Amino acid sequence: MSVWLVELGSAVEFAVTLLLLITALVCLISAIVVPANKDAELRFEKRLEYTVFAIGAAVLWALFMFAPR
Repeated sequence: MSVWLVELGSAVEFAVTLLLLITALVCLISAIVVPANKDAELRFEKRLEYTVFAIGAAVLWALFMFAPR
């Protein structure tokens, strides 16, 4: 039973790590390619929003990867 839980824990850890990394990358790409047909204020707001999300996901990913266990 405990071997099964160890395997499940490893799978969950891998899934969360991968999702955080993908989230950070997608948010960074979204911050770079904001549509040009919006006005300047809306583009700034979107870039700021996506940048904050990307930084948050990157910090969570770094904590998840490098925090001592």
